[in-house]
Amino acid sequence: FFFKQKTAYEIRNCDWSSDVVLFRSGFVIVSSILLAFAIDAAWDGVQARRAERELVAAVLEEVRRNRAELQEAEQVNDAHLAGVDAFFRATPDDLLLIPADSSRAVLRSLILVPGFVPVNEAALTLTRFPTTSSDGIELRREVARWLRVSDGLVEQRASLEARSQRVSQLLTKHAVAGRSAGLSFLPSMVMRSGPEALVSVWSDETLATVLIEKGTEQTVLGLLIERALPVLESVETALSSSQLR
Repeated sequence: FFFKQKTAYEIRNCDWSSDVVLFRSGFVIVSSILLAFAIDAAWDGVQARRAERELVAAVLEEVRRNRAELQEAEQVNDAHLAGVDAFFRATPDDLLLIPADSSRAVLRSLILVPGFVPVNEAALTLTRFPTTSSDGIELRREVARWLRVSDGLVEQRASLEARSQRVSQLLTKHAVAGRSAGLSFLPSMVMRSGPEALVSVWSDETLATVLIEKGTEQTVLGLLIERALPVLESVETALSSSQLR
C-alpha cells in the first residue's frame, strides 16, 4: 500500500514537460527526414517521367526516319529487281538497241543494293529504361518487336551486299584492261564498247548464276521490308499515343 501511494505521488508530481518537449522535437526531426525522403522520391519520379517522355520523343523521331527510308529502299529494291528481270528477258539484239547512257544504268542496277541502315539508338535505350506501368511495358514490347525485325533487315542486307561484291568481281572480266574494280570501271566499259558490254555480260553464265542468287537475296529483302513497314507503323502509333497520355 505504501509503495502504491508513493508511485502515485511521484507520477502526480513528476515534471513531464521536458519529456514532452523531447518527444515533440524527436517527432519533428523524424517527420522532417521522412518528408525529405518523400520529396526526393517525388522529384526522382518527376525527373524519370520527364526523361522517359524525352526518350519516347527521340524514338518516335527515329521510327519516322526509319519508315521513310525503308519506303524509299523498297522502291529502289523493286526497281533493281525489275531491271535485272528485264535484262535476262532481253535478247542480245534487244540489248544492242539500248543507248550507252541506259546501258550504264543497267550495269549499275546489277551491282547496287538498297542503302537502308536503320537507326535504333534511342529505341534500344527505351527498352532498357525501367518502368512498372502496364502501358510502359507494352510500349517497350512494341519497340522490341521492331528491333527484332530491324536486326533481320540488317542481316539480309549484309547477305545481299556479299552477293553484290561477287557480281562486281565477275564484272571486272568485262571491263577495260587497267581499270579498277567496282563502279568506277562501268562508265569506261560502256563508253568503250557501248551496248556490246551488255551482251558480253548477258552471255556470261557464271555471272548469270550469281545475279540470279543476288536476285533471290533481293526478293527476300523485299519481303522483309514489306513485313517491316506495318511494324514500324504500329510502333509509331503506340509512341504517338504515349505522348498524349
